[in-house]
Amino acid sequence: MIRGVQMDYREYLSSGSWRNNPVRQRELQAAGFQCRLCTNSAANGHPLECHHRTYERLGQEVDGDLTALCRACHTGVTSKI
Repeated sequence: MIRGVQMDYREYLSSGSWRNNPVRQRELQAAGFQCRLCTNSAANGHPLECHHRTYERLGQEVDGDLTALCRACHTGVTSKI
């Protein structure tokens, strides 16, 4: 649920609300723009993603809800869930 309106998860991830989410930005910065699981970083050409550790507050995430991961690690983590 995003601000009282149910929104498709994929739609949310492609929205400006997600791209500009301050919690997302803080996690990327706190991780040094590097994957938390390997040495891949934005600086060496690896796009970073933020993995939702919980969907409980989707659209209203708080610090600790997200983990910065490279695409490969994110795929690996979500395939095990």
